[in-house]
Amino acid sequence: MDKFISDGVKASMGELRKELGSGAPELNERWLDAVRNDIPLNRLRQQRDGSVMPDGTLDVAPFQHCQFKIAKPKLDPETQEIANALSPEVTKRLKELAKSVEQSPRGQLQDDMSKALKEAYLLGGPNAARGLFAHVDGEKVAVEFISRDTAKKMPALQDQAQADTNGIHLYGRIGEKYFSWKPDPKEFTESDCKQMAKLIALTTSAKGSFGDYDSHTYSNILQVFRWAEEAGKLDQMAKALKAEDPTHDFEILGTGNNLRLQLYSKGTDILGLNLGPSTLDQVPRPEDSYTELVNGVRYFKANNYKELEEVFRKLEKGQKPETLLITCSDSRIVPSMIANSGPGKIFVFRNIGNVVQPYNDKNPGSDAAAAVEYAVKKLQVKDIIVCGHAGCGACHAMLEPPKEGALPAVSDFLKGNPEALKAAAKLKAAGGDEEKNLETMIKTNAEIQASNLENYPFIKDGYKKEDGTVHRTRVHVWIYNIKDGEVEERKSNGAYEPIKKRKQ
Repeated sequence: MDKFISDGVKASMGELRKELGSGAPELNERWLDAVRNDIPLNRLRQQRDGSVMPDGTLDVAPFQHCQFKIAKPKLDPETQEIANALSPEVTKRLKELAKSVEQSPRGQLQDDMSKALKEAYLLGGPNAARGLFAHVDGEKVAVEFISRDTAKKMPALQDQAQADTNGIHLYGRIGEKYFSWKPDPKEFTESDCKQMAKLIALTTSAKGSFGDYDSHTYSNILQVFRWAEEAGKLDQMAKALKAEDPTHDFEILGTGNNLRLQLYSKGTDILGLNLGPSTLDQVPRPEDSYTELVNGVRYFKANNYKELEEVFRKLEKGQKPETLLITCSDSRIVPSMIANSGPGKIFVFRNIGNVVQPYNDKNPGSDAAAAVEYAVKKLQVKDIIVCGHAGCGACHAMLEPPKEGALPAVSDFLKGNPEALKAAAKLKAAGGDEEKNLETMIKTNAEIQASNLENYPFIKDGYKKEDGTVHRTRVHVWIYNIKDGEVEERKSNGAYEPIKKRKQ
């Protein structure tokens, strides 16, 4: 962008920076590098006061009379990936919406972007709305998507991002203006109900399933229904769904966190999709949970199994997973769902607290040792993951042991994890915040189990196969956050970072 800036402007910017001083907010680099015309220093001084935004950027509103060009924003890979996964029909319409935004007059840009986001949302929920950002030409209009995690760190957006517990806002930047957008219940019309019904009907097959769609699509449906509920139009949504798919009956049950979409075929409950947070206390339960499981088995055989029949036929001959995942027995942990993995991909071992007892050559027969030995020597897995999780009951029991005699088997089991118990006692003695102590204990416990694994001889020294080659296995530590679905991985320096997509 240097070709757009004269030497005079560069000098003026330098002087202005000095006047602001080290204690004042920095002028936004993107704006400084985008100015095309000479702006006298006294003009910058006059407009400086009151023009610095809370996030430290310079409000460009006072300079609307000046011509300027904003550098083309970088599109984050995840947004591009989401945009690429959308259907051709949705993508075609998003490109049309993006073109209308690019042609919008400067003073009307914010309103036109909001209208485009709403239509995109109606086309495919939050994913389509986010995909719109990928189609706007940054050379014409500087529009940038901002993730919620990033928004939480930005003064201009952090209050809204912190309060957005359901994650229904979209955050972005137009030029140098930051904004947040969410579906407005007041704008949700009956025609919108029909449009959303088309989206949901596309995700339901003639067999009554929610189709071959990933968790992003399910999330889109949930957000759409939350929007309809806020607008008081759940009944209209059910009627619109019936009109789109007359082969099934749709019923919307409950409210708020207990919202649930129920799909029926010939009077039989085919599938229920929870539209609220999936926590133990909030998810609506049938009177007989065993009946729910039986119906689920029937549904699996009639639908999911048929879709993966070829995969299961191959697996009938044997398994060859490349990963052993050691995790907790907690019902909230679903390894294949967290890793978005299919049958035959992960060999799983579970117990309370994801405990791996230290290797004992005199008594090698613990359940964990047997699973690890089989995974390494027989299946020859390449990686072993110890996956702890937020809110682990076993780690809490290490910090706050059960009353004498209350859970004798649990107490005896935890005694087989002596290093973790020592760490828990040390944390307890130091005092401190209970919640922070539990977070620390969850990570410490997982690290201790990983260390135990690394001392198993066939992992430490490798496993010598019959052909004389040595098979080596890597050990990893993950921590799963139930609240937001984030999985953190322990790096070689001991720090934890959210797992990011990696190249093959």
